[in-house]
Amino acid sequence: MLVCGGLVASGLVELYFRYHESWEQLAVLQREITAAAAFKVERFVREIEANLRAAARNRALTEHGLTPDYRFELRRLLTVARPITEAVAVDAHGREQARASRFGAELPLDRGLNNGPAALARALAGRSYFGPVYFAWGSEPYMTVAVPIERFPGEVIGVLRAQVNLKYVWDVVAGLTIGSGGQAYAAARRGALVAHPEITLVLQQRDVAGLEQFKAAFNPDAPRRAPLVASSLDGTRVVTTSTLIPDLDWAVFVEQPLDAVYRPLYASLARTAILVLVGLAVALLAGLVVTRRVVRPLETLKEGVERIGRGDLAFRIELGTGDELEALADEVNGMAAGLEDARAGLERKVRERTAQLLAANEKLEELDRLKSEFVSNVSHELRTPLTAIQGAADNMRDGLTGALTEKQARYLMRIKSNTDRLARLIEDLLNLSRLEAGKLDLRRTQVSLAELAGEVTDSLRPVALEKRIALHVVCDDAPVTAWVDRDRVAQVLVNLIGNALKFTPVDGQVTISVRADGENARVSIADTGSGIPPDEADRIFERFYQGRGSAREKTSGTGLGLTICKALVERHGGTISLESRPGIGSTFSVTLPAGSQPGRAVLRALDQR
Repeated sequence: MLVCGGLVASGLVELYFRYHESWEQLAVLQREITAAAAFKVERFVREIEANLRAAARNRALTEHGLTPDYRFELRRLLTVARPITEAVAVDAHGREQARASRFGAELPLDRGLNNGPAALARALAGRSYFGPVYFAWGSEPYMTVAVPIERFPGEVIGVLRAQVNLKYVWDVVAGLTIGSGGQAYAAARRGALVAHPEITLVLQQRDVAGLEQFKAAFNPDAPRRAPLVASSLDGTRVVTTSTLIPDLDWAVFVEQPLDAVYRPLYASLARTAILVLVGLAVALLAGLVVTRRVVRPLETLKEGVERIGRGDLAFRIELGTGDELEALADEVNGMAAGLEDARAGLERKVRERTAQLLAANEKLEELDRLKSEFVSNVSHELRTPLTAIQGAADNMRDGLTGALTEKQARYLMRIKSNTDRLARLIEDLLNLSRLEAGKLDLRRTQVSLAELAGEVTDSLRPVALEKRIALHVVCDDAPVTAWVDRDRVAQVLVNLIGNALKFTPVDGQVTISVRADGENARVSIADTGSGIPPDEADRIFERFYQGRGSAREKTSGTGLGLTICKALVERHGGTISLESRPGIGSTFSVTLPAGSQPGRAVLRALDQR
């Protein structure tokens, strides 16, 4: 394809430039030939004019003037200039003084073409007159040529008028050689054919006024230099150029058959086609060689590599080319053998590591179970002494052990604060232990989330008033219900709203919105606090994790609240998410399944989760 494409492209370029170059060369050549033909035709008429002027300026006129004896000079003129068939000398008043004719009688002229007055007027003005073409005896073309008769230079005493037979112009155009099948001819403005290599066309008075090239030749607005493609007298398509002879009001045409002009282009096209065919044959032969020596071994190598790549490491590529491809196949076979050995070793190691991981996983599960049991047992064991400590501290604060000093009361308050914190930690640990062990039962009922959010908000409103925080609840007009454990969802809301109040500065705002979200119900808690950085947002739900923000440094907590919230929400089949922008605030969103009581299968699936 590359070789043939290059050959075709070069052939087309060659044809393009060959066409334009041939056309330009043809235009130049035809213009030169046309100009030469027009020059010869005009010279033929000018020679006749020169003979007439010589006869109109001789010694007899100088000595005797224009007399009937001038007939002798006219007869001599007919002898010298064969195309002149008749000569008439008239005086300045138009009266005939002498006449000479080859036929002994006047030519049978058409009255419309008898231009005596016009010839007389022009010749008396000192200029030559060339009349229009006419046909005598219905066949031969003639024209009238008149020159002034001068006795002395500048003294016009009459007019010498001659009838010229134009069939002799045929000798001029017939002798021109114009390419292969080309020809030249001359025509007058009225369409009369003056001269043509086929003299019979002239004698038949063929009218060429309807030809396209004739109209263009006498059209002053038509381009003069560009060749024209038109039809000839016999209907053949030809390339033609023309040249005007202004004094005679004639045009000379040179024509070449279009086939002869295009013949070199056709030859070039044939050569190009042969070269393309030869190039195609060479390209096909080269393609067969390349296919046999390169492509087929490459396909075999490609199929082998793909098979090895799919995991068949026992497959081996067999090539007998004896070149670099065979060496490459051997390298691939060696690589496949090495991969097979490596895979066998890797599978053995994977089995060993899998067994070790299974054993380690069993140990971790056992350790996790023991950890959970330990946390649960420790939490239960810590509750009893912690309750005793709290009771003793309360009794001391109530004065049962006697009056307390200010310092003792301050220490008792510190004991009370730390025991409360320890109690919350123990309660969170117990709840987390139950959730992880799957022992936390949910008592589901149909709950109005708007009412539940309002109750939790009212319970926390004193905290908001203390910090001058605006606390709002926004609900949809339609009731939003969910089939959930009311106490556990309330625990989640208390934790999230409490955190929002805790981390919102004075004169801030916390907004709780409740709305339906398709088949779910969504509760969002938005605050105007310091926000949570992106690197902390990904870890905020991890157990025992506490943020490092400035607001959080002033607060205390167990780091289990959000972990328990996430576990409780997911136990209900919902999700919890966080959107936060540092310096603007945070929004926690809880999504729960909405609607009435689900079927038993759904409840069983939710409980299993």
